[in-house]
Amino acid sequence: MKRTPVMILLAAALSGCAGAPEYVKVVAAPAPQGYSGIWTSTSPQKALVSPEAVASLIISRSGNTLDCRSWQRTIIRPGKLTTRDARLYNINEKNEVSALRLDHDVLHYGGLTLQRSTSPTEQCQPFIAGQGDNWVFSAAEPTAKAPGTGTRKKAGVVR
Repeated sequence: MKRTPVMILLAAALSGCAGAPEYVKVVAAPAPQGYSGIWTSTSPQKALVSPEAVASLIISRSGNTLDCRSWQRTIIRPGKLTTRDARLYNINEKNEVSALRLDHDVLHYGGLTLQRSTSPTEQCQPFIAGQGDNWVFSAAEPTAKAPGTGTRKKAGVVR
């Protein structure tokens, strides 16, 4: 009787790990036609923490991505495009995998509906270098912070 709950927990733990990619081992797949560019949320969405929050996904031609979300602070997550079972996914540095689906000029990603944009949001610009859709992303803010603006840091979070 005691072995049954343990076996169920063990089976559940192992089933979620089967075939899951690891960010460091994934080689970025080039972006398919129509996917590279800057994609931004345009209206309040349930997947965001607040109606004022803005989400952006920047996809380079080489398949590198930057998930940038802003509200009271900016959270960035570099990632890579990968394909599995003929579907396109984005895996970020925290090993979170989200499917991407392009429907005309609307990109569906991680519970978000994003529209193509001509330029990144002001909050995301410090993390992007390059021109066209051949960007290079950095995970650290390039400018120095003012003294006394916080001593604790979370990875990928800019306050």
